[in-house]
Amino acid sequence: MWDLLAGRRRQFVESFYHDLFGRFPDYRQYFPDHMDAQMERMMDLIGAVARFSNHIDLVRPYLLRVGAAHKMVSLKMEDLCNFRDVFIDTTAASCGEFWEERHAKAFREAFDDTIIPIVYEGLRN
Repeated sequence: MWDLLAGRRRQFVESFYHDLFGRFPDYRQYFPDHMDAQMERMMDLIGAVARFSNHIDLVRPYLLRVGAAHKMVSLKMEDLCNFRDVFIDTTAASCGEFWEERHAKAFREAFDDTIIPIVYEGLRN
């Protein structure tokens, strides 16, 4: 799906944060006023996970660092699930007619089985 958004990745990340803050306005306080660097990091993260989705051992250290970097905001499992849900919804909207329910299922499994547990581990260590 990330390849499908080539040329629109920045727009996707902007939409994601717009959707995240729209659904969970309390999260806005944890982000900088100017989001350019944050959006770049988000695009890097998505790109790494997309490129190495079949080799999670390569992405694992990066996801652990993401978790560790968020210790100061005391994220809970619920927050990671909120992120997942907004990410999947924003991806579906961005992909339009190319999006199918099987994609939602695959993303949810990737988050629930791999991404969230590793990020959460980084939060706890």
